[in-house]
Amino acid sequence: MNAQTSSLPMAKAPSADRVVGLPELQTQIAAHLTPPDLYACVQTSRLWNEVFIPSLWHTIHDRLYGWPSMVDPYGYYHKDGWWCPHHRKTPDWTRQVMQKHGHHIRHLSIFSWIVSSVVTDIGDCRRLKTLWIDIPWSQGGSKKEAAVWPESLTSEEREILEGLLQEDVQLCKEFDSATWRMIWQLWLLIFRISALCDLRLSALESRKLDRIISPAFFRRALLVHHRTLTSLRIDYKQLDLVEYLEILPNLRRLYTGYDPVEDRPLDKTYPHLRTLVIEKSISGIAFHNLLKYLPNLEHLGVMYLLTMLDHINYDQDKEDDTFFEGDWKWKTDFTVSPLLDGIPSRLSGLHFLDVCQYGQSEFMTEVAFDVLPSLPFLTELTIDASYPDLGPMLAKYCKLLQVFRNSDFVETIHPNKLKKMMAEVNEMNELLENCPYLRIFDAIVHRIEANHLLGRPPWLCKDLEFFRCQLIGFQRLNSDEEEIYDEAIQILKTSENSSLLEEQQRVINKHRQFREQHHQVYDRLASLTKLTTLDLGHEYLNRDDLEYSIYGNNRYSYGGRTYLVGHGPILETMELSLASGLDRLGALEKLEVFGFTGVDHRIQEPELEWMAKAWPRLTVMRGIHYNLYIGKPEDAVTAELQKKMLTLRPDVKHKAWYGVYRECVGRLFRFAE
Repeated sequence: MNAQTSSLPMAKAPSADRVVGLPELQTQIAAHLTPPDLYACVQTSRLWNEVFIPSLWHTIHDRLYGWPSMVDPYGYYHKDGWWCPHHRKTPDWTRQVMQKHGHHIRHLSIFSWIVSSVVTDIGDCRRLKTLWIDIPWSQGGSKKEAAVWPESLTSEEREILEGLLQEDVQLCKEFDSATWRMIWQLWLLIFRISALCDLRLSALESRKLDRIISPAFFRRALLVHHRTLTSLRIDYKQLDLVEYLEILPNLRRLYTGYDPVEDRPLDKTYPHLRTLVIEKSISGIAFHNLLKYLPNLEHLGVMYLLTMLDHINYDQDKEDDTFFEGDWKWKTDFTVSPLLDGIPSRLSGLHFLDVCQYGQSEFMTEVAFDVLPSLPFLTELTIDASYPDLGPMLAKYCKLLQVFRNSDFVETIHPNKLKKMMAEVNEMNELLENCPYLRIFDAIVHRIEANHLLGRPPWLCKDLEFFRCQLIGFQRLNSDEEEIYDEAIQILKTSENSSLLEEQQRVINKHRQFREQHHQVYDRLASLTKLTTLDLGHEYLNRDDLEYSIYGNNRYSYGGRTYLVGHGPILETMELSLASGLDRLGALEKLEVFGFTGVDHRIQEPELEWMAKAWPRLTVMRGIHYNLYIGKPEDAVTAELQKKMLTLRPDVKHKAWYGVYRECVGRLFRFAE
């Protein structure tokens, strides 16, 4: 059959643009096949081979699809929360296909030693637009074999690599032979790529990079791509921001772990930079300097702002050095606001990424009272802390806000945990009331009381797509009151004229208020018809609790493993039952993610059956999942609920927020990519 088919004249292949517009080849098929298997499938037809090979090799990311099954050094890879055995291939296959099809690759993201060593060794991927290499050097070959300069280098290669190392670097002490080979081959590849646009060397032991690569060589490497390079992510501290901006006139995005403006502030305008991420804290003065000389900056990410106290003289031995008179001041009469006044900043994204562990109340006040009023065009704010007045200040000065992320990372929202993030109750409701363009509200550390919500004006953000916040203060009956309520209902069923005891009538009235309260809150949420994510809870137990003993002795061992003793659900949260009015959320037809971890819910099989039908786009549910990160045994009720939902909707995944947050957001630097 194959012989007959091959002898027939082959029809003219349609254009690649027409045929390769089938994303299913990668998104559906590739997810279930290893790269060799997928490659073999494509080669079954000359037409497929001709049309699909360029598309198949256009973008390579060795953490996606079937690549981890080949390149993970430990023989297992992580897929959908489970550790799966490899269908492992040697580097020979990777080398063979890279040599044959490497010229098709335009975007290459490498996180494994195997792929990195092959790519740098063959050196044929010279048409790359994007090169990301994120691997630790420590995964290289044996350190028994000392690194030396190769004798087989051509004169051209020697000319390229001239001056690569700093003068005092001794190869034999810094590298093993395999690591050193990959390093010099990597730089050869970078020099030979003709039109590189995006370069990311983010985890190549940046401290070692500073110590061994000479600044002159690094400048020369950047100059090779000075006309094409638009995005650079590298932690090389030998160059400051001014040098990057001068060498790369078309640079749009820069990610660096170095504070480039403390020692050498900007003194001229650089209109080309759009995104700057500094994985370090900077001072308020440096922040002002960036806004002043980067007029077209759209996104700025820093770890946190140092207080202005670091830049003035004050008596550190005295208490109460600050006071408030409409603005925070110090004894020297120094204020922050004048530094920012008059700067025509059009910054749209401000991202603070590491605040809460330092607990700097001065920083929090600076941001709320001094920085935000200077950013009227702000549309995105990411902050890793919660403090008073943030909500009202955003509502007052940042009317254009579209995205608010108050990140939680591994912190808990449970009130019984010793280490927790404190947030003022109801303060963020003002943001929802006054920012009509808000689309993403990711603020699970914040709480809004039901009665406060219902007593305030309706939310203006009718286009809200993502809502992740605690709703509390619901008048739920306790176990004793539920018994009294059941008794009272039986009495009323017997005779409508039956008289109730005072306590029974009180419980009946409380239950009626509880129902009305639930109905009104459901209606408020149902009015947000564009919601794709509704998350009312959080994964408040995580593996860090085991490591740091945050729960003290609230742990136990079973089957050779250690587990946490949970505190149970958070009280006064939504019931989420059909009896409470859950079906009022039927208007949320676009809902894709529904979360209720930690909520004191009453979800049972009827509720799951309703969700399965009412939310056809639902893809993720958080609340009846198995906690992979703790290994907490499944209770029988939760296990049955998940089993039921898997029967109703096998397409719905059950995941914890912790894992998804780490995987997708990437410590919130995603906006810079």
